[in-house]
Amino acid sequence: MFIAALRSAGPRSIAPRRSLNPLPIIRGTRSFSDDPLLKTLLRNRELSREEAVNELRWIREEAREDIQRQAAAIFGVSMPKKEDMEAMRGLESGVVLGLVERRAQGEPLQYILGNVDFGPLQLICRPPTLIPRPETAHIFTRLSDELRSASSASSEHLSIVDLCSGSGCIPLLLSHTLQDRLAHAFGFELSSKALQLARDNAASLGIRNTSFSQLDILSPTAVSDILAATKGKVSVLTANPPYISQAEYEQLPDSVRRYEDPRALLGDTQDGDGEGLAFYGRIADMLPDLLLDDKDMAGKGWASAPRVVMEIGESQGEDVSQILYQAGDGSMFTRTEIWQDQYGKDRAVVGWSG
Repeated sequence: MFIAALRSAGPRSIAPRRSLNPLPIIRGTRSFSDDPLLKTLLRNRELSREEAVNELRWIREEAREDIQRQAAAIFGVSMPKKEDMEAMRGLESGVVLGLVERRAQGEPLQYILGNVDFGPLQLICRPPTLIPRPETAHIFTRLSDELRSASSASSEHLSIVDLCSGSGCIPLLLSHTLQDRLAHAFGFELSSKALQLARDNAASLGIRNTSFSQLDILSPTAVSDILAATKGKVSVLTANPPYISQAEYEQLPDSVRRYEDPRALLGDTQDGDGEGLAFYGRIADMLPDLLLDDKDMAGKGWASAPRVVMEIGESQGEDVSQILYQAGDGSMFTRTEIWQDQYGKDRAVVGWSG
């Protein structure tokens, strides 16, 4: 009866409680050496043995906890009766086997488990929306720190536009960390699936001062569409646009190319010719129409705040900096910096005006 009810509840996403980025390595694999599930996982050639051991521990633990949570939801108890334990273990084994097989075929663990940690947030993660990376969290946590430091001179609230929002990770992180310093964050995303995921993440986190709208930033009406949503110019613009060239895309792991939306990755023109920079030029062209001018920012006490932060590929820093310097007929930005991620690689270009 117990197991029948549990089975009738249907499959569910298994919610991890630990950071998936990067995966912590647990040393010492002897007890797993003959585990057939480990051998299955190692069919995924992207995994080292230590990573496979680590992921198998996670999958087993999360499957067990998920079944227990479902049992508690159905029966209002934290644990089943003793006579149901053996049946539960069998059900758990079946769940684990299914998850291991998916991972062995190359599906990203974040999609399998359904969640990913992003800085202090836990986000819902669904294919094919781009999986939020820890490097992105590192960069935009730094931006939050910079903005909070700049806010000491101001009683005014910031407004932020985020382009190519994907899962909503960047504006949601900024909303969470800036709290009362943020009036509103506006996220814009082309993909309908990603847009729904971003909205689901905002609802799951209970964040109300962030909204998401559908937008093709390459559309000739993109600027007017953004301004219609924001009701005017904003303080700061952030973006993690597609920036991978076609040549680089072909070298990405299968787990990325087979499962994550290529539109969120490829930054080349439609004919595949370029260095992945097409979206940066488009964003730079839009900046004069979207950002408050220097006098307005100074009047609000935000003169020292970064105005633009865009994630980049590790070899694109100088090119994107030059693109920013050309914005507004070359008069918009007085300074740029290239910020590195936690692994020492160039990861964002940041621009200041005034």
